[in-house]
Amino acid sequence: LAALENAQDGLLRSEKLAALGALVAGVAHELNTPLGNCLITASALMHRTGEIASEVENGQVKRSSFASYLQDAQEACSLLMRGLSNAGDLVRHFKQLSVDQTSEQRRTFTLESVVSDVLSLSQTQWRRSPFRIETALQPCPALDSYPGALGRVLGNLLQNAMIHAFDGRDRGTVRIGSYMIDSTTVAMEVSDDGMGMDAQTLRCAFDPFYTTKPIGKGTGLGLSLSYGIIQKHHGSIDVQTEMGKGTTFRVSIPCVQSGGAP
Repeated sequence: LAALENAQDGLLRSEKLAALGALVAGVAHELNTPLGNCLITASALMHRTGEIASEVENGQVKRSSFASYLQDAQEACSLLMRGLSNAGDLVRHFKQLSVDQTSEQRRTFTLESVVSDVLSLSQTQWRRSPFRIETALQPCPALDSYPGALGRVLGNLLQNAMIHAFDGRDRGTVRIGSYMIDSTTVAMEVSDDGMGMDAQTLRCAFDPFYTTKPIGKGTGLGLSLSYGIIQKHHGSIDVQTEMGKGTTFRVSIPCVQSGGAP
């Protein structure tokens, strides 16, 4: 039993590092677009500024050309502000999510903030796919728990949907919802309209190394690790599914964790 627990802890640490590596890659890819646009805009603004400066130096500046330059400069500044704001948002989401997932820090947070952080850093992968994500989060009180753990579970469930639920399909939707079960417990549901699971897959869904993918195409650890994470945080995770009608995972956790870090 001790050997199995040590092995599970080792797998969990490896999964954390793999998740962080995926976050870094995703953020780097996402930052390319706003920063690239800012670079192009700044270069164009520098060129236009050089042109108007040359006209001023030669005493040939015209009112119309100066007005045109001011308009171009205003548009460039607007583009720069928008691009840098997008980049700043990405960095903020990454910073919070990376701190939460590597430090296992307990703090007060909202479920909406965790969902926002995870979706912001996984949007590259989903944008390049024919699938989409919808959210329907009911207002819930702030949680006193471990947001990094919850973020990893959500990321695993989204990845599971993309890899398994929509296998062979050219469209699909994942819906993330939340609601209060009672005054002390909150639930998060991740539902898809994919292919669903048969009885055998449902029985083994949370078993370590179980996967319906060919050897080398899947580790079979995502759902198992998610189950272990939720159990350690005094919660529960269950699944409802039907072939051809999709799958729903429901994660339930206490609003306030009892005791110290698990």
